Amino acid sequence: MLRGHVKLELLERSLAAATNVDECWHALAQAGRSLGYSQMAARLGEDSYSLTPPSDHGAPSWQMRLNLAPECYVNISHQAATGEQPVLLIPFIEIVRRVLPEKLRQLERAAPVHAVWRNSRTTTVISSDCAAPSVNAATAS
Repeated sequence: MLRGHVKLELLERSLAAATNVDECWHALAQAGRSLGYSQMAARLGEDSYSLTPPSDHGAPSWQMRLNLAPECYVNISHQAATGEQPVLLIPFIEIVRRVLPEKLRQLERAAPVHAVWRNSRTTTVISSDCAAPSVNAATAS
């Protein structure tokens, strides 16, 4: 059990140190695998992620979904047929719920704003004929 708590501490530190959404997912996936969760999926910002090994669709399973924001979530699923016993699900979810929404907001604020290119508002039209004078659209006849 102590080993699991160390993995949760590493998850929290990794999420806090993440500099982009991919690093957040990597921290979630690594912690989820190490804690025995057989499947994970997430929507973090505009990106979707999935850790889904082959599964037996007829086998008993459970799923937990944590909604983080209107468009963001983390799903954790586990199939009993994997033979691995998942541990510390509630503490895992508590860390994700407490740390990840604020981290995603920080990353969104830090994301570079892409310039929106617009047509210029010039009233001067340049002729394609280099020898011809430019024409002012406001006074052109």
